[in-house]
Amino acid sequence: MDGDQTNELTRRIRQAVASGDLARARTLWAEYGTRFGDGGRISSGEVAEARELAAWTRTMALSARAFARDRLARVTVAQHYGVPMGRQPSRLALRG
Repeated sequence: MDGDQTNELTRRIRQAVASGDLARARTLWAEYGTRFGDGGRISSGEVAEARELAAWTRTMALSARAFARDRLARVTVAQHYGVPMGRQPSRLALRG
């Protein structure tokens, strides 16, 4: 896989992860990984690039999981207290 193909594949992986298309990202990661299993020499730059991409993917996945966990907690609380999601309960300000 040459540099242009690798850059395009890296871009597609980032796009899939950022959009939440994890099935597509997994498929692209498998394709990306084939270059490490072909028995050829891999430069330290390529290893560093793969490490950075893996770290970025991990960070994005953890962020998405935290966001989903927070959203689920909000839905659970809203269901418990009967507050419609996306709307704040109205508040009255009393002035004396």
